[in-house]
Amino acid sequence: MAREQAERAQIRSLLAVRLAGFQSLPQQEPATPSALECGPDDMDTFFGVRRVPGSDAAVFLLGFLVTHLDAVDDAAWAGTSISASDWEVLRRGVHVVFGAAAPGSRVENTARDRTPPPDIDGHTAFARWKTGHRMFYVITQGISCALIATAHAAARGNAIATRAALEAATALSRSAAVAIRFTADFPAEVYRTAVRPRMTPPHAPPGFSGLAGRDHRELVRVYRTVGPVIATLDREQFAASEFRAATDEMFAAHQAVCCEFVGQRDPSLLTRSQGQTAVHVLAGLIRNRRGLLRAEVPRQSTGGSLFEANPFRHPQNENIPR
Repeated sequence: MAREQAERAQIRSLLAVRLAGFQSLPQQEPATPSALECGPDDMDTFFGVRRVPGSDAAVFLLGFLVTHLDAVDDAAWAGTSISASDWEVLRRGVHVVFGAAAPGSRVENTARDRTPPPDIDGHTAFARWKTGHRMFYVITQGISCALIATAHAAARGNAIATRAALEAATALSRSAAVAIRFTADFPAEVYRTAVRPRMTPPHAPPGFSGLAGRDHRELVRVYRTVGPVIATLDREQFAASEFRAATDEMFAAHQAVCCEFVGQRDPSLLTRSQGQTAVHVLAGLIRNRRGLLRAEVPRQSTGGSLFEANPFRHPQNENIPR
């Protein structure tokens, strides 16, 4: 990520060749603007996501690095208001995923005012919208993997592995917040005139929403399953509160973008026919997600395939590659 642009381009080409060697996963649903509602395949097609079958960790690692390189190139080309400390948060996420971070290291995430880069046009903003979403998707996959690894280690009684996995989930949740801010790092007027219209018919199916994304659905499932495990962790040994704070930061970033781009009174593309504002719906979803991470342990055993699985393979959803 710190290389010169020419070197990054060469590395990016090599990674693309590696990724091209993996067979694509057939779409389960036709991704056409004429569909009655937006589905997972529609989201993947729109944002340029190619999924592959299997549980090869190399797929996830290659995709993770490619999307971050794309974001660096985008920022170098169009400019960005993302601060140096925020870029360091993204870099920390990469280090965590590739196992290169120093144990116990911390990165301060300082608050600041957002100032969109000047003179960014609709074409450039739309490209950033897609690039940022792809980066957010792989970070979301990383959070899911880290939480599953947390539950796996906790079930084995391995405190060291539990702590490391939970810290990884925390770092990646902070990275996700930065990815959201980067994705929307252009003026709201450009979003309304050049980006939002492309997510409506005939360019996209009705009800275009991130709720339809595979990675979002998987993360919610993991929240629901792993939340009770996190609730049982000893507060003195494990920084569960830091993870929840990082998750709240991710939610807050999403909420800030929604308020800036859609406004307090307007509906989202999904709720425009329901008379509900986007901010109101998003606030309800956030309350639900927070509740999942603070849920009490269910009466039935929390054991099972989730805790015995490879973190890169989700038994309940074979079609989501990691």
